[in-house]
Amino acid sequence: MATATASLPRRWTPRPNHITPDADLPPNTTRHAVPTPAGPLEVLALEPPAGHTHHTHYLVFQHGAFGHAAEWLPWAGALAQAGYACYALSARGHGGSWVPAYAAMWAASRRALVGDALAALAWVRAAEALRRRGGRGRGVGPGEGDADQDYMLARRLVVAHAAVLVAPVPGSGMLRVCAHALRADPLLLARALAHGLHPQTLVPTPARIRRVWFSRELPAAQLDARVRGMPRYEALWWAVPLLVRFADFRRVVGGGQRGREREGRRGAETHQRIMVISGSEDPLTDPLMMRRLSERYRASAGAPGSIEMIANERYDEDRGQGVRSVLVHGGSHCLHNDVQSIADVGVQRLLSFVQQL
Repeated sequence: MATATASLPRRWTPRPNHITPDADLPPNTTRHAVPTPAGPLEVLALEPPAGHTHHTHYLVFQHGAFGHAAEWLPWAGALAQAGYACYALSARGHGGSWVPAYAAMWAASRRALVGDALAALAWVRAAEALRRRGGRGRGVGPGEGDADQDYMLARRLVVAHAAVLVAPVPGSGMLRVCAHALRADPLLLARALAHGLHPQTLVPTPARIRRVWFSRELPAAQLDARVRGMPRYEALWWAVPLLVRFADFRRVVGGGQRGREREGRRGAETHQRIMVISGSEDPLTDPLMMRRLSERYRASAGAPGSIEMIANERYDEDRGQGVRSVLVHGGSHCLHNDVQSIADVGVQRLLSFVQQL
């Protein structure tokens, strides 16, 4: 069909991105514009239904490359139904946030993008303080979004009670991720050079997007909806430092532990504070890479106790020593937007993780 072969246009002029209209957002979901000196940032807030238990914990979802806040609505909606307030953020140039000019977006620094996340998080904390007189936050993010989480935790820019890393770029560097991307798309580098390093060359057609990010079984309509929501161009320069080691694992773990210390370290020996979840069919962050990453976090956490292993036809999971690692069978890189059966397994494991905190 046409959507499987047509090239996505390379664009250089700023225009608002395609977003889900407010009227089509799920129940108990509201869109907010967080003011910043550069421009407004989109935050989608999901409240538990009236009459449901409202837990103290709340979750903050951060997207990765070519993503946006609304991509998290399936998972955030399920967590909200379980009684957890959820917030999904869109960085500049993504979703309903303000859109910089092409050159400004391409060359956006990590400081600028992290500044966006910090501004949105400050708004979330204020909203939680107003409505619940405080609460404990958890961060959830995929790929490059996890790199920002690691950066902020390692530098003590935020305090998180826990962190969920969805198919994350390892803090030891993304050279291997780049190698995997080239293996999945051998013409990627040549195409990028021929197109003047336009970010859209990373995702040139829906067919390649499916091959790298999603399962083969993903319905065409669902893939088309994700493609429509992608920004016209992306930030690239900020990712250069990610090629090599960009996060100290001990400091990342310490950034999450500070939230635990504020509670008197309750359950320090039995609770996991970091979750790494990925798909078995992910060509970018493969199972071996994710297993090594979990081991690095465990070594850095230094938590006592044994490791419990769970294996069934839907997922493999190991938990203990402060870290929980989940491998969803058949899952892709964007398993939160994958086929329904895979996405459901992912959100069920996420809910299980949050409930044990």
